[in-house]
Amino acid sequence: MRCRKDLSESEMEDAIAANPEKYLGEQGLKLIARQYRIGPYIFDLLFEDRHGTKLIVELQRGTLDRNHTYKILDYYDEYKTRKPKEFIDLMIVANKILHERRQRLNSQGVNWREIPEYEFIDSVISTKEDQEYDNLIGKPESKSIILSEKPPKKENTIPSSETFTIFQKQTDMFIFALKDIQPPIKITVQPDYPKNPFTCFAPVSWGYKRGKSSSGPGSGYGRGALGYAFHHTKNNNGENYVRLHIGVESPFKEEFKKMFKDEVYMTVKARNVILPEGCNIWPNSKCDNFKFHGTALLECNPVILNNETWKVVYNNYIILNNQFNGLVTNILQYYRERDAFNVDINFNI
Repeated sequence: MRCRKDLSESEMEDAIAANPEKYLGEQGLKLIARQYRIGPYIFDLLFEDRHGTKLIVELQRGTLDRNHTYKILDYYDEYKTRKPKEFIDLMIVANKILHERRQRLNSQGVNWREIPEYEFIDSVISTKEDQEYDNLIGKPESKSIILSEKPPKKENTIPSSETFTIFQKQTDMFIFALKDIQPPIKITVQPDYPKNPFTCFAPVSWGYKRGKSSSGPGSGYGRGALGYAFHHTKNNNGENYVRLHIGVESPFKEEFKKMFKDEVYMTVKARNVILPEGCNIWPNSKCDNFKFHGTALLECNPVILNNETWKVVYNNYIILNNQFNGLVTNILQYYRERDAFNVDINFNI
């Protein structure tokens, strides 16, 4: 699987140049030039709006620094000196802009846009493989994926090679979007062939055992007592979906598994913890029209596999991360004191 690494500034530039309305929030912008030179300066993008006003856009990957905050003013002065009759607006785009920088830009009349890296994912993947991927899945609003005239057998949950390529792509995007989540996640398994169509991961606060997982490539940690799965599945009609669910792993001693799930269920109900819409918790974690049984600690409604899947699953995880994940962390540490695990689970982040 091709995993995304750090986003580059040139990829940000590609995405904004291709779709300025989406990223800059203004209709009718026309791209004039990229890497535009004016005197001794070169800035990233130059647009023109519907009224003829020029828009100078400067990009910075990561957190906006002092240098970028001020050098765009040099661009303005140079441009205005050479073309005094033109109207000019300024904008800075960065993945993160601290409050102090925002105030300084506002005081100088410079527009700014804070756009997290994951929001560029859909645009930066533009290889031939991705074009073939788009042809396979069709438009985002499509309700299902039709890869052959004959529907797959109901009992076969292994994806075809074409479907697996799509699933890998969604996994790639989902993992990339999670990379800045706090507490951070660890990944213990990633999909590498169709018989292994799932990724296992968990917040580091849920604990881990030392050593790499034998089930696949990971982050240097073995599996903890429980974890999430981003998992390909099919419904009873053979349509392709992705599950987000939590399994109680084998490091839990057998006699504690049901006890732990019951305690999480009761705590969630007692504290009125908000779960994603359609998300079911043990012992009601079975989903209709699917073959898997309700043994998971938590099961979100499976999401139809298309090029929007990762976003839906990501949003569900964000909701769970707000309250549910921390609650589970506390209960896991309590169970450690009760000697509930077969191995020593480390809870130090």
